[in-house]
Amino acid sequence: KKCLDQLLRRPTALHVCPLCSKTLNDHSFTWHQLDVAVSQTPMPHEYVNMTVPVLCNDCHAQGQVKFHVYGLKCPNELCGGYNT
Repeated sequence: KKCLDQLLRRPTALHVCPLCSKTLNDHSFTWHQLDVAVSQTPMPHEYVNMTVPVLCNDCHAQGQVKFHVYGLKCPNELCGGYNT
């Protein structure tokens, strides 16, 4: 707890744990903004059906997701983050 408090108080606060890469605070607004950006930005034809394997650092879900230059969304709908 003490370590986490120190990380969050730093002038350049970290958003993920430097040891396990889990998101340290609520990023639901950021994830929503990425959802909007992804939905409004079509990929070039050669990437439209491209999928890539991911591992979510927050919920540890694994799976294949559609590639997008803005981010790779967690395959777990309950998580829905981009910390992959």
